[in-house]
Amino acid sequence: MDEGKTLFRLLRNDENPLQFGIIAKIPLAVESPRNHISEGSKLPSQWISTSRNMAAIDLLIKLKRKTEGPNAKCRVAVIDEQKLLWYSQLSVFQIRQLFQTFNIRNGQIPAHLYPMLCPTISLTTGPVLDFTDQQVLDTYIPTVQGVGNNNKIRGYAMKYSEVLVERYIPADCCIAVYNK
Repeated sequence: MDEGKTLFRLLRNDENPLQFGIIAKIPLAVESPRNHISEGSKLPSQWISTSRNMAAIDLLIKLKRKTEGPNAKCRVAVIDEQKLLWYSQLSVFQIRQLFQTFNIRNGQIPAHLYPMLCPTISLTTGPVLDFTDQQVLDTYIPTVQGVGNNNKIRGYAMKYSEVLVERYIPADCCIAVYNK
């Protein structure tokens, strides 16, 4: 498996990525990447955590088994990064087309269109933020004195080779699921 072209995700028990893809807990939330990384799975957000390398997933498996017991079910999805990036670009186009079709100018979906458009937008792939890239790390979690615990959060992002995906990872991007 070429780790340079794949991403990995320790799956929740309710996720079935080969059939349904992976959907964020709250696809239309507006949490910052910083808050998502800081709180991990405790914060429902629009972000889906993945990792650039399997060694980081093994660390997460150890944590899960420490809290849930040694027999905790651990499944890992392998994700085709190039396909995911393609879907992300396609989604930008799809959302732009929806907004033009319904004459939405400021990015705010009018209340009467919300029930119709939100399910569609929820199943689009937003930005893919690779926190192993120093520029991405510095942009979203800057090293600024007096800004909360950014150094600790940066440490999490680097330790787990964090790559965040907004809203949705299509089933077509999921190569395999392994039991660990």
